Amino acid sequence: MTLRFGPFLLNSDRRDLLRGAERVPITPKVFDLLVTLIEHRERVVEKRELLERLWPDGMIEEATLVQTVSMLRKAIGCSRGDGVRYIATIPGRGYRFVGDVQTGHSPAPPPATTAPPPPRVHILRWLAPALLLAVLLLSGWYLRRPVPSYDRPQPLTSYPGREIFPTFSPDGRRLAFQWDGNAQNWDIYVKVAGQDSPHRLTRHPAQDWSPAWSPDGRHIAFVRRDPDAGVNELLVIPPTGGPERSLLRGPFLGRLSAWNQMARLVAWHPDSRHVIVSHAAQDGQPAALWSISLATGELRQLTYPPPNTDGDMDPAISPDGRRLAFRRKL
Repeated sequence: MTLRFGPFLLNSDRRDLLRGAERVPITPKVFDLLVTLIEHRERVVEKRELLERLWPDGMIEEATLVQTVSMLRKAIGCSRGDGVRYIATIPGRGYRFVGDVQTGHSPAPPPATTAPPPPRVHILRWLAPALLLAVLLLSGWYLRRPVPSYDRPQPLTSYPGREIFPTFSPDGRRLAFQWDGNAQNWDIYVKVAGQDSPHRLTRHPAQDWSPAWSPDGRHIAFVRRDPDAGVNELLVIPPTGGPERSLLRGPFLGRLSAWNQMARLVAWHPDSRHVIVSHAAQDGQPAALWSISLATGELRQLTYPPPNTDGDMDPAISPDGRRLAFRRKL
């Protein structure tokens, strides 16, 4: 089936989109979205219907659909002011294809022609010696090639007990990590490159967990877990030591279950003004990822895990601050 609208020709059988004689590069999801909107152009296609059609097996949020629609508009000329005339946004409902469409059928492929067989050439009498010579030359090169040398891995720490959750300073010269002090207590330490003894950054009797160095190098954020008090706390501290500053307190902040004992709880936004933390606002809710302003303490929820799950952990933000990767336990 072929569908023509404006300067575009869509072939659903070959799954390609042409603008004149040029192929328009689009992803499979964007192509499926275009086909769905055109096939149902007589009505508004609801957002939920599009999510179920395009991602039947995934837990996809509405923002992914919005991004896919934006990519489609760009592919069919949104940057030239044409894309919006084809796809209309119906606020609160979904989208509708509003362009004029002409339908047709894919042309049958031309009959295959059989090329005449190539003339027989007796090449075996020189092909075998040539192959043997090539093998000998390659074998000689392989045996004489220089063997690359690799540096052996060197341990960064070698203290008794367990050291986990390493995080480097932006200049790579210092390493912050969590150390149990040979089964005494979990605290945050900082080690300078080339020095043996680390500097102990925290000394609280509770467990200090999951340090994260800010991109500007001015702070280290971590979670203090206090099972006795029943309250956990997100704090920041200067990497050279000094007064701690509390950003968030709660009984379900940085809650760890058996499956995520080694999960990272804290990450920094590239602007160094916001901290991302795993936090459950109420008992019984799965842990979601929240952004906290370092200046105002304003909270903003970033992820919405489904109920009856352990939630979201291990946040990681792209260098441009526009994408968030994390681990979700379903």
